[in-house]
Amino acid sequence: MKNETLQKQAQNNSRSHFGSSPYLEKAVSDPVTNSMDSHNKLSLQAFGDKTKMHALLKILPELDYEELQG
Repeated sequence: MKNETLQKQAQNNSRSHFGSSPYLEKAVSDPVTNSMDSHNKLSLQAFGDKTKMHALLKILPELDYEELQG
């Protein structure tokens, strides 16, 4: 996690105090929200454009096969 405020709090507080930081929720929720937005945009592009979907279907089996082979 790259958040200067939380890094300073972790260095200067106990674990229990750090867990009650008022900045913690925002530091976690912002990246999660941004990730959701990105995934939603990618999903809409894939389902909305047959060319992009076919490209994914061509690439993903190769990647998945290699991953599953170990």
